[in-house]
Amino acid sequence: MKINFFGKSDIGRVRGTNEDYRSHVKICDQEHLFIIADGMGGHQAGEVASKLGTSTFTRNYIKTRKEGWKIEKSMLFSLTKANSSILKKAESDPQKRGMGTTFTALVLSPKKAN
Repeated sequence: MKINFFGKSDIGRVRGTNEDYRSHVKICDQEHLFIIADGMGGHQAGEVASKLGTSTFTRNYIKTRKEGWKIEKSMLFSLTKANSSILKKAESDPQKRGMGTTFTALVLSPKKAN
């Protein structure tokens, strides 16, 4: 399955830094993972939350899919792990308390989008 895609990010008019993070991973010839995360503006370390959430989700998704988990179960598990990693980081570092991100993941496979 061939996928063509394009992504662009903009910091907007208010912030001095970009808190967006996006990722594409080809899981196999027939499965692609796309993620868009945007650190919550006005909260501390939004850029850290968006990158940490994306990397944690991706790592867990790849691992569980290799173990044979269904796409939906892998996505839910990976999202839970991503959320936990952000909360843990925020609780352990006073500079990152309150950090958060929006998070959207899409898995494309033949004739299906999850």
